[in-house]
Amino acid sequence: MIGAFKKGETKKINVRHGLLSIRGTGVAIESTHEHSSVCLCYGEIDLSTEQEDIQLSSQIKYHTLLHIDSTGDIYLPDLNSCKFNHWSKDNIELEGMLMNPSPFTKGLSKFLN
Repeated sequence: MIGAFKKGETKKINVRHGLLSIRGTGVAIESTHEHSSVCLCYGEIDLSTEQEDIQLSSQIKYHTLLHIDSTGDIYLPDLNSCKFNHWSKDNIELEGMLMNPSPFTKGLSKFLN
């Protein structure tokens, strides 16, 4: 799933291995039996699992990728082994549908090849 959510009310998304609380956020999510992957494209999320609770913000970096393993442990993956593909243009198009400006001023870069 790739989604863009307006600022204001917090939305909650259950993934197999945790719960995301999102605000004014662009995310990409992939969930399998073995793990879940979450890319915070921009905005803010709170991520809760049985093992950990973390907060992330894109004020530091766009496209921050996290993996959640089947036990609920959260870790940063080796990007060379990651096959979680998406493009900034996906976020740009979603923000256009919401009539919001895109945070990606440099265009259509590909992330997490």
